[in-house]
Amino acid sequence: AVESQSDMIVVGTHQRHGLARLWSGSVSRGVLSEAPVAVAVVPVPVAANRMRAIPRVRRVLVATDLSRHSQRVIAYACGVVRSGGVV
Repeated sequence: AVESQSDMIVVGTHQRHGLARLWSGSVSRGVLSEAPVAVAVVPVPVAANRMRAIPRVRRVLVATDLSRHSQRVIAYACGVVRSGGVV
């Protein structure tokens, strides 16, 4: 990182726990403890069969004070609600 004048190191992690962590060690933990710059630790994607379904948003309640910022929040809520939903 110092040699290449990098601002950040990005490293992956398997998120091992318990004995698996002791047995296999952890490269990402070593990088975190020794890096002279910021470190981003990115987990390995979850297997497709273990991935949770994205929830279907059908109704959203938006609190507003009628300010300019509230208009942006309402627009965001409308974008989150699926077709046929209610804001």
